[in-house]
Amino acid sequence: MSNQDTLDYCKEMLTNVSKIEHIQLRNIVSRAYYFTFYELIDHVENRLMWQETNQKGGVHVRTISRLKGYPNSQDNNESHEVALELHSRITSLKKLRTKADYRMEQAVSRKVAEYSVFESELISKELAQL
Repeated sequence: MSNQDTLDYCKEMLTNVSKIEHIQLRNIVSRAYYFTFYELIDHVENRLMWQETNQKGGVHVRTISRLKGYPNSQDNNESHEVALELHSRITSLKKLRTKADYRMEQAVSRKVAEYSVFESELISKELAQL
């Protein structure tokens, strides 16, 4: 299975409304985040080999912290800013995933699911350009 399969599956779920839509929307948000997380691993950990900058927290927090470990040099200031912005955006997706997976008393809307898929795809493209 590829990372892209996960994103494609999210898109497919968006086009096929389930009889249990509230669960489907939660799954879309969760899978979209995981697509982004594995793209982050592929690009920032494996390809660029940036180091974790946070030793506290779970594996997700530590992995996302690699975006703050961008080699800071004058020549690549724009890329450094992009990496910091991606850190913030992925952290936001992680919060939506946490809501979808653990906050059953809180509804997850179709707009949030659509946003999660759209944002995940954008982030993936930007990670590939780092």
